[in-house]
Amino acid sequence: MGSALPTSLRKGSIPRYLLLAVGMIALFRFGFDQTWLQALFVTTVVLLAEVTDLSRAFGDIDPRHARAALGGVLLAIGALAVARDNQVLAAVGGAVGGWIVLDAVHSLRSGIRPTGTDDDLDGRDVMLSVQLSSLLADELSEEPKTVPELAEACDMTESRVRDTLDLLAQSGTVHREGDAWVLDESKVGPWAFVRDNTRRVVARFVRPFRLFLPA
Repeated sequence: MGSALPTSLRKGSIPRYLLLAVGMIALFRFGFDQTWLQALFVTTVVLLAEVTDLSRAFGDIDPRHARAALGGVLLAIGALAVARDNQVLAAVGGAVGGWIVLDAVHSLRSGIRPTGTDDDLDGRDVMLSVQLSSLLADELSEEPKTVPELAEACDMTESRVRDTLDLLAQSGTVHREGDAWVLDESKVGPWAFVRDNTRRVVARFVRPFRLFLPA
């Protein structure tokens, strides 16, 4: 009985995703007067954002395979756009689709799975991480604090505080002195945010191209 419930939920999700895809294609084709290829391109990009749930809906297939398939769809759209002399869509479809396929292949070969690590956080997780990091940084800007003190001040669990501090420590924003955590003021502020996130985005962008590096 316990295993039947997720299966039934997955079966119920398939029509939902099919209706979502058809509805979005119709919306962009007729509501925004886009071409069929443009409407299909936008819909595919939206489905990519839901690739983990989408892969579960279709029988727990590997999300990396789903990403590769959707990347292939974008590549096909780019190829069709070339035939229809739509240079912009051809370039975007080829570049985006090619990158997604390469990223999926690299993940498969390297054994990288979407496990919620820093590289694979979805948008909601990233925003939550930024908010929690900001809360802790504000508290530590006043004076060094221990994990229990931060948990009480920020109304967070101690495990959540530790996880967030670990992320901040990876970028050098905080460090431990005994039981207390200390904030490095030079690592906070708008410029530090841009610098750290630009580095992260660039590293994420170039990751698939490691396929071309010699073993």
